Amino acid sequence: MLLDAFEKTIFPYLVQIGGILFIYSIICSSYIVMRTHDIKELVEKLRSLVIGYMIIKGAFVILAFINKLIESMKV
Repeated sequence: MLLDAFEKTIFPYLVQIGGILFIYSIICSSYIVMRTHDIKELVEKLRSLVIGYMIIKGAFVILAFINKLIESMKV
């Protein structure tokens, strides 16, 4: 219902934008490491990027679960 419309119209664009921003932040972090030679900073930034991705993906999974519950209730 709600999730199907989101998956077909908005989600593909969000995935493309997220991929572009993810690659851009990796490039920026790599440039900072080349200038400062601080690998720990790169690891921290990559970890925060992965945690951000997990939060967004987890929210989408929770939304899909709630959508299935609503569809199964059919009053």
